Amino acid sequence: MNIIITAFSGFNHLATNSSQEVLRLLSQDYQTFLLPVSYDKAATHIREIIKVHKPDALVCMGQAGKTSKVRLEYNAYNEAHATICDEDGIKMYHWPFSSAGVASCQTPFPLLEWVQSFQEDDLIVSTDPGRFVCNSTYYQALSIMEKVLFIHLPYYKGQIEGEVGLPLEHMVYLVQKIIDKIR
Repeated sequence: MNIIITAFSGFNHLATNSSQEVLRLLSQDYQTFLLPVSYDKAATHIREIIKVHKPDALVCMGQAGKTSKVRLEYNAYNEAHATICDEDGIKMYHWPFSSAGVASCQTPFPLLEWVQSFQEDDLIVSTDPGRFVCNSTYYQALSIMEKVLFIHLPYYKGQIEGEVGLPLEHMVYLVQKIIDKIR
């Protein structure tokens, strides 16, 4: 099964982030792509990845540093709304990605069932991926293909002084378990 994994590059004064580091550790076993934290560029890249590489499934990852758990995102929304700019200086307020698109898309994967079967305290299902570039990328991907999952990762342990984080190896382990379920 052709599973492609994406993550985002460092952003907002951080040279790297947890999704980028998990991607780096998974890159020996999977085809991986690093996306910019840009509404336009990430959308262009994700469309191109799907068109050229024709994955059977796509796993996108991003960082949600203020969370303490790995979040499997169920929904993606046709809306951008953020208090910060992307790397191109774009800030969007209640802006739809597609005027003809549906209000939201959902992953087809049985996330709640997976989380319950894993019995992992550090793994949850979320229905709100935010409205920044992660959500935009997820919405764009689900608009093109069905088997897409977005995973939000917390900070990794030691990434930011004073912030709670999970060990990087544990996040890799959880993401790998999820990929195994997708297979």
